[in-house]
Amino acid sequence: MLAIAGCVDLTPPWKVDQARDSSTGGAEDVEPAQTQPEVSFPSGTGGAGGATSELAGTGGEGERTDGSTGNGGQGTGGATGPIDSPLGSEGFDEVGGTLDTGTGGTTGDAEIDAPSGGAGGSSPDSASDVKPTNTGGQGGSGTGGKGTGGSGTGGSGTGGTGTGGSGTGGRGTGGSGTGGTGTGGSGTGGSGTGGSGTGTGGATVSTSGLVIYYACDQTSGSTLTDSSGNSRNATLVTGTGGTAGYSFGAGQVNNALRLVKAGQGHATIANTGLSAATEMTIAAWVYLNSSVEWQRVWDFGNSTTIYMFLSPKSSVTKFIRVAITTGGLNGEQGLDGTAELAVGAWKHVAVVMGGGTGILYVDGQPMTTKTGMTLLPSTLGATTNNYIGKSQYADTTERDPYLDGNIDEFRVYSRVLTPAEIAILAGK
Repeated sequence: MLAIAGCVDLTPPWKVDQARDSSTGGAEDVEPAQTQPEVSFPSGTGGAGGATSELAGTGGEGERTDGSTGNGGQGTGGATGPIDSPLGSEGFDEVGGTLDTGTGGTTGDAEIDAPSGGAGGSSPDSASDVKPTNTGGQGGSGTGGKGTGGSGTGGSGTGGTGTGGSGTGGRGTGGSGTGGTGTGGSGTGGSGTGGSGTGTGGATVSTSGLVIYYACDQTSGSTLTDSSGNSRNATLVTGTGGTAGYSFGAGQVNNALRLVKAGQGHATIANTGLSAATEMTIAAWVYLNSSVEWQRVWDFGNSTTIYMFLSPKSSVTKFIRVAITTGGLNGEQGLDGTAELAVGAWKHVAVVMGGGTGILYVDGQPMTTKTGMTLLPSTLGATTNNYIGKSQYADTTERDPYLDGNIDEFRVYSRVLTPAEIAILAGK
């Protein structure tokens, strides 16, 4: 038999040209493969797996939580079929494995501190020669809320960063705010001290010429303390035959000296400080318990010949009487008021002498003014019988009785106080 030599392709089937088109199956002696229909993926679905050419599918658009659209995660190549049978059957290219889908990154929420990146697509079979790309989905992003702190600084923070597959997770920023600030009002309460004087409501009377000041604020004792700084204390006395002639109790300003007529209570002053004075002011708060003629508020002198006094009521006019004399009763130069001193009430009484004029004040207002007065405190000279609540005349059949009343804030000046200063002492 005649043998005819021919060309035989000894190439194994699995070495067939692998440069074929990824969508076409079979060699040239194989019936041409039918065209694979185009696959359409719905929105939000990961891309189709790549073929053996290592192509990667792209995910479809996904819907964010706010209604807008975003890119889906990058899809992976599908897993390959068994390595020993990569060819499609019956002339069709068979897609090996399953088609995985990527997941789009989630949209950041205002209340989420650290939104996460999208999940990466599935990895290929480790035994496959195909190396499709594996890309994580786009990370979500969001912004934390912001607010205003009541009185501080709001915290600030940064959302976490994550990596999905080979993608980057979203980032978010925590809210920040600044607390309000304010300044409380400030003020300084007024305070003041009379520089070197005495007064009410901030107004003061200078201590210039103040030779005696009995505040009468003590609660007991037999001495009236001189607060003028001149140490002219007074001695409290219960008269002969009297008992419990004095005590202390509530007065016009703090406490006051209470003199008891029946107890012949009074105070004696060794030195008035007026022996050389050509002017004077004697002022005090007085409270009368009864209306009696010729009782004394004060009486400074040596005898029934040389003296000066203040009586709440005279037997002549029935009004307040002030007198000064070096010749006894008939030599008096006097100031007569227009009314007797009221009973049962605190009244401020002041007597001013100087420059030939005498003025009688009651409650800060002048009641009587007299000019042509020639006698002065210095005219009397040094006096030894200086009383509060007692007369130079003996208390015989109540001719000049002891005072039936109370004394407070007793002051003696060696000068004339102005009307304004008198008003201050009277609390006006």
